Amino acid sequence: MKNRSRWYVGCNQTLWTPFASNRMPDDLQMYVCRNIYFAVIGPFRTKKAAHIMAHYGRGNPHMQTVADVERIVKQFDNDINEALDAGLARGHVKYDVSMEETCAHFICQSCGRSIVVRMFPMPNEVRIGGEAVALDCKP
Repeated sequence: MKNRSRWYVGCNQTLWTPFASNRMPDDLQMYVCRNIYFAVIGPFRTKKAAHIMAHYGRGNPHMQTVADVERIVKQFDNDINEALDAGLARGHVKYDVSMEETCAHFICQSCGRSIVVRMFPMPNEVRIGGEAVALDCKP
């Protein structure tokens, strides 16, 4: 079996750091024993999930396990696909794309209407929104 790199998050006093390692989970004790990290979280299936956990997981009740973070990242990717499908149904074909870690912006090149997809919407916000989702493309 090929030993491929897996993604982990190393936790120390002030910083959570994503890192890739091809060691088996039992061998990750060396990172803890050498006082590099006081804990190691993982393995994560995707690099994106490890980065999300490192930046937004500390103290977040919605991200307590690796499975929670993987589910949130998968939901975000599904939301992006759903938003683009909704835009396509309205006639928006080509987009200028602006991707951030937890937010994606798509602006139609023909009409200038936008789609916004948020990973962590505020209580009064929606996950998928924008004029391009609701209105037809009028160049």
